[in-house]
Amino acid sequence: MENTRSNLTLSAIVSIILLLPLVMLALVNRRNINNGCPFPLFLILWLLPAVFVFILMPMVLDIRAGKRTIANPIVPLIRGA
Repeated sequence: MENTRSNLTLSAIVSIILLLPLVMLALVNRRNINNGCPFPLFLILWLLPAVFVFILMPMVLDIRAGKRTIANPIVPLIRGA
């Protein structure tokens, strides 16, 4: 449970870092426009890298630990999901 929580936290932090420049660009470029901020767009843009990192993290940790994940690449994907 703790490992899943740390993987989820790491994936959330990475996705926020990836999304932050896009949010700043949107805020700067939309100053004079009276439309609201496109929150659903930023939610989707945040979820995609978060899920990507969350799924790949167990595989990366196994590779760094020296385990042979290349022989069975499906097993770490199922374990990560």
